[in-house]
Amino acid sequence: MKFKNISFFSLVFLTLGLMSLILITQLFTNKSIFALKKSNLQAVETFKINNRLQRIANFSFDLQSKLGNPNLEADEFRRIRLTDSLTMLGYNTSILINEFGENKFTKNIDKYVTDQLNLSFQILANHQNGKLPKHALFVDSLRSANLGEKIYSNCLEVQKSLENSLQQALTSNSDLAGKLSGFSRILATLAIIAVVVMATMVITRQSQLLKLIESLKIAEAAALKSKNAKEEFLANMSHELRTPLNALIGFGNLLNETNLDEKQTEYVKIIRSGNNNLLNIVNDVLDLSKIEAGKLELKKEPFYLEELFKNLELLFSTAISQKNLYYQWNIDNNIPKVLKGDADRLRQVLINLISNGIKFTNTGGLKINTALVWSDNSTNEVKIGITVKDTGIGIAAEKIQSAFERFEQLESVTTRHHGRYRTWLDNCKKPC
Repeated sequence: MKFKNISFFSLVFLTLGLMSLILITQLFTNKSIFALKKSNLQAVETFKINNRLQRIANFSFDLQSKLGNPNLEADEFRRIRLTDSLTMLGYNTSILINEFGENKFTKNIDKYVTDQLNLSFQILANHQNGKLPKHALFVDSLRSANLGEKIYSNCLEVQKSLENSLQQALTSNSDLAGKLSGFSRILATLAIIAVVVMATMVITRQSQLLKLIESLKIAEAAALKSKNAKEEFLANMSHELRTPLNALIGFGNLLNETNLDEKQTEYVKIIRSGNNNLLNIVNDVLDLSKIEAGKLELKKEPFYLEELFKNLELLFSTAISQKNLYYQWNIDNNIPKVLKGDADRLRQVLINLISNGIKFTNTGGLKINTALVWSDNSTNEVKIGITVKDTGIGIAAEKIQSAFERFEQLESVTTRHHGRYRTWLDNCKKPC
């Protein structure tokens, strides 16, 4: 039992450990997946911002080289294209700040791009209006400011910041992946151990079950052998008891054929009835095995109910007269005179009830009543009810249910009162 408890608790702890590890692994898996999604989005955003930085730098260098040329030749079509390029430079810068946010380098880019746009639009306006001195002044200012180089250097700083952030995300993902791999290996190891332990327990239980089945087969064989021995014993005892009983019945019949007076004839009749009843009891003992097997068959033979009751009255006449009890019986007039059934079984049931009533009754007596419960003329079947009522001590309410159980009887103290120690009840002034 102790080993079984240890095995059970070990399996419980192992199962709880596996469940905890699965939950932790699932947590790290979800966290790793979330981080991977985040890093992928970050990589996409980094790619987009790098492209935008590249465009800003390209636009800035291109516009600075074109508009910083003192000998700029720009017709209406070229001025429109240069204006569009300046607009795209400002647009990309605004989008960059919205996507990346404001920091030292993006503020510098925004400032330098704004300065380049202002100078460039002044150059185009003066060139278009033919104001060459002012045009030359703004061209010199644009070239001396070297805004394209400044914008490019700040774009490089933003790119480095993006690369560092992306590298940190990738490193964090690698750490999570390493932890997840470790937990997965531990989980796989514990799962293998759990499978081995559970398989061992199942095999052990199966082996125990097979042993139990084998023990049950042995016990069943022993029970069958005991049952056969009991049946054989009952058969032998019945045979041994029948021999003297048959002799008593035979001598009783011979005695009945001799010249007897009326009193002797009555005594011989009682003796013969008692012998027949005792023979029926022996037969009932032999039928015990049939009852247990559910194979007991009731006879269906004609008999007179009135004659059966008269024989019972003769059988118990001595016991009733010794205790000075009254004995009354009544048969409902609606009950047919001749019935078909097992008279011997009915007689034995009534003998048991009447003898028990006489045993536990000291004053008063017994009444036996019969009544017709129902009848069916189409099948000539009737159901009758028989009650045996005495004025004895009765049965306690809590004992009524157990009164019909096998081998059940009143408490030993009650039995003694009605056996060897009946004196107290005999001195009662009223029925007890």
